[in-house]
Amino acid sequence: HVFGFLWTAQLFHAVQECVVAGCVALYFFTRNKADIRGFPVLRTIYRTIRYHIGSLLFGALIIAIVQLIRIVIVYLQRTLKTHNSRIARFLFCCLS
Repeated sequence: HVFGFLWTAQLFHAVQECVVAGCVALYFFTRNKADIRGFPVLRTIYRTIRYHIGSLLFGALIIAIVQLIRIVIVYLQRTLKTHNSRIARFLFCCLS
């Protein structure tokens, strides 16, 4: 469940950034600002879902995997902090 939450959170964040970037690009590259009619945010959401959702899903997957690895390492550091074995200290020295 943790991995699913991380992946979903990163996907929402990526879609949000893509929609904001699309709206800014639409405004910036339109010469006559009166030509921007309708709902530019909804049009940008449609374009994001239709053309970019695969890239956003893949990027969110990579970030979620890295975050999960970091969570596991932090958990191991906290649980093994009380143990004074040389192997544990060496591993966490290398990972820090």
